[in-house]
Amino acid sequence: MRSRENDEIEARACEWLIRIRDLEYDACDPIPDPCKRFESFLVWISQSTRHLDAARGAAQISRGLRSIDPHRRIDLQALLVRRSENPAVLASDSSAPSTFHTPARRPWSVCATLLMLVLVPLLFQSVGSWPLSYDSAIGQQVWVRLEDHSTVELNTGTHIHVRYGPHSREVTLLSGEALFDVRHDPHRPFRVLSGSTVIEDVGTKFDVYLHSDDTTTITVVTGRVLVSSTTGREGLDGGQTATVGGPNTHVPFRAINLSSREIKRRLSWQLGKLTFEGETLAEAVAEFNRYNERRLVIQDPVIANMRLGGTFRAHDLDGFIEALETLFNVRATPMPGSSKVIELQRR
Repeated sequence: MRSRENDEIEARACEWLIRIRDLEYDACDPIPDPCKRFESFLVWISQSTRHLDAARGAAQISRGLRSIDPHRRIDLQALLVRRSENPAVLASDSSAPSTFHTPARRPWSVCATLLMLVLVPLLFQSVGSWPLSYDSAIGQQVWVRLEDHSTVELNTGTHIHVRYGPHSREVTLLSGEALFDVRHDPHRPFRVLSGSTVIEDVGTKFDVYLHSDDTTTITVVTGRVLVSSTTGREGLDGGQTATVGGPNTHVPFRAINLSSREIKRRLSWQLGKLTFEGETLAEAVAEFNRYNERRLVIQDPVIANMRLGGTFRAHDLDGFIEALETLFNVRATPMPGSSKVIELQRR
């Protein structure tokens, strides 16, 4: 969950980005001299890695804004004015202006221009190669368009780091599941790191699921990927899936062919649905627990191996429980002392 302090830091970074772009003397700014203003900015980002990360993020947003609004019809300063007028968001700071303004243009020294032409590029030229983080909360799906127009769709409880460089594109799947639709570029390989497994795109749409036991399941929708794991390097084509082991889990690589219907079923989470066709109750419960804050716990091992089928909304835990009680003679009761844990057992 985002904190007020993080919001304040990110808002301050946006303010700084606007202020240091003004290369002229500005009597209305708390630091009129542009050279000293830029020096103060460098001091601010050196105070904390969170300040530096926020400045990088502001630069990334600015670059993206220029690409979608080349004629600058979006008034970023006006937007930040409205934000700065909310005292709950921005704390007072002698180094940051309380309001934004359009200063009168006056000539100034070459010093400011040199600072901006030399130091700022050094600071931000690699913004695309620094890792950007994206995550989804429990029960949430998040769609992300990357800078090369590849896309990533994050399933529930997923966290990724994205690092783009001049000659590489790398995504680290730290937890959860993500569907990648990749723009192929032979000069910039696209790789997904999941535990000790590396999946390399060869013009592909594919899903990667990092399980809690550190195994990784790769499902290729179209195209082809190369999978490097503890067992070696293998290829997977469209319509195939494989599960590979983590650093402490040996799982032999075995490509399994899937029907288009099965692939659609596996990706039904994109529509907010869970579809089961013969999975055990234990497997179904594990899936529902990925999408809901309330959790199911099987207390009776006998019912854990019951097979079931059907399509459910991923967030409709009560509907799933009702089906279990009606069709499978299962009783669901809240765990004593916890309103978010529900025990399942035979009647």
